[in-house]
Amino acid sequence: FRPIDAEVSLSRALFNHRSPYRAKLDSIISQYSTMTSQDFVTSLVDTAQLIIPHQYSEKPFEQSIALLSIFRVLFNRFYELYPEYLLHPIDECMNVVWVLRKLPAKAFPLPSDLITGDIEGKSISEVFNRDNQYHAAAQFLENAIFETNPTDVLYYLHRCLLSINKGALINRLGANPASPEDVNQLLCFDDLFSLFFGVFLASEVPDIFGINRFLNDYAPKQNLSPAFEYTQANLEALVMHCRGDEVRKIIERCKCL
Repeated sequence: FRPIDAEVSLSRALFNHRSPYRAKLDSIISQYSTMTSQDFVTSLVDTAQLIIPHQYSEKPFEQSIALLSIFRVLFNRFYELYPEYLLHPIDECMNVVWVLRKLPAKAFPLPSDLITGDIEGKSISEVFNRDNQYHAAAQFLENAIFETNPTDVLYYLHRCLLSINKGALINRLGANPASPEDVNQLLCFDDLFSLFFGVFLASEVPDIFGINRFLNDYAPKQNLSPAFEYTQANLEALVMHCRGDEVRKIIERCKCL
């Protein structure tokens, strides 16, 4: 779930200058420099579990709600105290991405039955931005860059993939009505990845590599739902593809056209 107003009150209760909890929690957060990033995230999750009132720790559903809210508050405090750990220069590989965004769509291996309209003479970003669902997916991807918490970044990436799946279903069926089987069917990985790559190139995300690095460092990997694990795996595959030789071959082929 998205951040709620109660988390602001919780943050004030834990970290106001008179709070009996502030010094101890800040001490835990300050240990970041002595740990790996994943050990640090584990310590935040463990601390959050200790803060959960006993009456909310017995039911898994309530425990998950409380854990997410407290983890957000603790991680936001980390961001507040040590922003230098979270800020990095834009990855140089984004120079390749900006070139790719302007290339003709026909240079890319796209699932033709999941793309509407003629792609001749159009760039890859134009083709995906003209499709309402794929354009919405690109906006979800852009929203992820404004989040300061790894779970909320994953939320927007997950919404991006859901929009891609919905857009693919609409394009495949055309004017035909969707059956329950159609609605519940997920795209195969190859088709989803091709569309995810196209949606990314249609977006204005300034550094996908930075988002991936942030999640690799700070996503609570041992506590993620299967859907968020799958989301992170798709992002990792996208980043590897952008760094790979295949995208450079596409650029070279376009120079020869």
